[in-house]
Amino acid sequence: MDAQDLYHDILGRFPSVLGRIQQSQVYYWWNRSFEDQYRLHRDQFISAGMLLDRAVDQGIITIFRQSRPNYSALGFIMPLFASITVLGDVEEFHVDSTYKTNRTGHELFAVVATVNGIGFPIAYFLLKMNPINSSITTSTTTSTTTSTSTTTATATATAITTTPTTADAPSTPPAVNPTNEQLSTRSDLIAQFFTKLRERGLRSVRFMFTDKDEGQINAIVNVFGEEAVRLCLWHLMRAVKLQLAKNKLEDPQYDVEEAMQRFTFVEHWFQPTENREGRRCERADHREIIVSMMRRHYDMHTNIPVGGVYLTAYDIHTHCAREAYDFCKEHNLRDAWAYLYNRWYKESWWKRWARSSRVAIPIGKTTMMIESQWRILKRDFLVNSIRPRLDYLVWIIIQKQIVTIHHTFSLKIVNRTQKLDWELEFVREWHTKTGRGEPGSNSRRNRSENDNAEELYLPSIENWTCGCPSYAKSRFMLCKHLISRYRDSHPFLRVVFGAHDYFICRQSTAPYVQILPVCFV
Repeated sequence: MDAQDLYHDILGRFPSVLGRIQQSQVYYWWNRSFEDQYRLHRDQFISAGMLLDRAVDQGIITIFRQSRPNYSALGFIMPLFASITVLGDVEEFHVDSTYKTNRTGHELFAVVATVNGIGFPIAYFLLKMNPINSSITTSTTTSTTTSTSTTTATATATAITTTPTTADAPSTPPAVNPTNEQLSTRSDLIAQFFTKLRERGLRSVRFMFTDKDEGQINAIVNVFGEEAVRLCLWHLMRAVKLQLAKNKLEDPQYDVEEAMQRFTFVEHWFQPTENREGRRCERADHREIIVSMMRRHYDMHTNIPVGGVYLTAYDIHTHCAREAYDFCKEHNLRDAWAYLYNRWYKESWWKRWARSSRVAIPIGKTTMMIESQWRILKRDFLVNSIRPRLDYLVWIIIQKQIVTIHHTFSLKIVNRTQKLDWELEFVREWHTKTGRGEPGSNSRRNRSENDNAEELYLPSIENWTCGCPSYAKSRFMLCKHLISRYRDSHPFLRVVFGAHDYFICRQSTAPYVQILPVCFV
């Protein structure tokens, strides 16, 4: 039982204690009952390291451990790391961080590998940047009183600098306004952790999904190369909405000459004026249109025809930038265009989020796979612990997230013998787009095609591509045009299609979807 269930069980067994026992008391003794399993040292950081050292037999290996006056970091790989890195077809990974998971204020990073559409955590990284300047200031001020207080202040300052994570220190949130030096150090530490992963075999990284965290992006570029960076679509849309709704900046840093050199349609007069009042984009409906437009731009690719024509990567970039520019120009959104160009349509940023900038197409679009892991960690495993000790967090990761959930299950995935929820969702979307949806749904029995669908969309089951809007938006790259043609050429799929009868393979290169009978796998 967890602490809450135990509390209700006690009240059910002993009704007379109602009002005389509190839930916090039950939690205290519930925690004390197994505290000796994870609390190996008074210092939480040292204790967490000792726990990882004890877990070597379980396949958990510490690869990065540093404690300095200005930071402390602890990185380790999981049992599946070696198994997944030797698979040549695992090339898509996700990285993200979360706060408020431990009492010391360490930021928790995770690296998740995508195995045929399913994510498995293969490494974790704990990092905390310490505000040592405040400690130095305090000790200096105290030293001006008496000799006794000077000694005390010096000892305190020494303890803070030599032991970044003390025993039961209060929660330390991330710095509100970190300095450039702190940001640079943070990015360097993440890069060092990635380097350790690469040295141990993580070399087949074609895509590394992340949000707009500059430190993570720079670390990915430094270790795995510029080509590996993939920005999350959800974070992209959220950032654009928020930034367009903000007040105009005094200096938008928009280089119109640079924009004109890349895009011939950009005009010199259409740039931010001296009037810096108001917002970048006042109307909410305009912001929604821009976000919707950028989502379409995200999905475009050289292998996906547009109006029956295959565009080059250069042409797609130019077409998308012009569409955004023309909309901003039509509605006199000068500051909006300056922001969109600087942050999204400039060559360096365009390559980080547009699918057309790569030959291969990643299976994922967002970091929701790793966000789901954070949800499980916080809502299921840490539900009874509000910012627990750092060693307790590490103990939870070792005991619950890996051993009881991911280890055995993931090995089945690698062996391709376990049917997955996403495969069932694939089949569900397949039936919906063929007019055979769930009972009571609005899907039609037979969905007719446009008479000129072949010329307009150029559907190809050999490459598994189609130029219709439904295909580009589909999570599984499905549309009725491809499905109908595939079913016509494969009679065994005409009656019923079930995930338990076929192995559905997602690929980053054409054909992007392969459906194989289980007996052939």
